Amino acid sequence: MFPNSEKILSTAKIDGGAYRWLELADGSGRVERWKGGKWAPGGAELEEFATNPPVSPSFAVRVGIPPSDLTIEALRKRRLERWRGAANDN
Repeated sequence: MFPNSEKILSTAKIDGGAYRWLELADGSGRVERWKGGKWAPGGAELEEFATNPPVSPSFAVRVGIPPSDLTIEALRKRRLERWRGAANDN
């Protein structure tokens, strides 16, 4: 799961690996590579996200990435559900 302070901006399959580009709470960004069953910082330039395809669901399954770790819409949906739950509590 993601901390509330991170937002997935894009994913990419670069040189046979899976990458994601995150926006952090302070407005800065971070690129992460799926390595050894977890996300590790670095490994790609932002320009490479524009010139490579996004990580496909089938590739994510092959390398063991949980779908929610790459799905921008799933993350937005979880945040919306939390927001709605908090609004209903008031």
